[in-house]
Amino acid sequence: MLAKTLASALIAVSTLGFIAGSAHAGVASDPDVRTMKISVADIDLRTEAGAQAALHRIQSAARAVCGDTTSLHDMSEYARQRACLKAAVTRAVTTLNSPLVASLSHTNLQAVSYTDARR
Repeated sequence: MLAKTLASALIAVSTLGFIAGSAHAGVASDPDVRTMKISVADIDLRTEAGAQAALHRIQSAARAVCGDTTSLHDMSEYARQRACLKAAVTRAVTTLNSPLVASLSHTNLQAVSYTDARR
């Protein structure tokens, strides 16, 4: 079963890299990289419900690593956090290697980009 072989996804982003303006994902041994490991072992990634649950866990972990943007009024800080969230989710989804999760994530990122453009 795919869910058993893909026991976890790792979200790793460099928050200092985003502050400096150069977005990069680093390795977990880099002291500037904050990571959070999430498990998807209990999820069937072949179903839409399972893929949505996995994406929700990834997005929640990304918010924990990057910070939440809902109460930000400083546009530069908002942009930095949005870039961090996007990079974290993209990296985790790529690591997970689930076509259904990737498709849902792509659709979600397009909706977020549209919302950001309207700000």
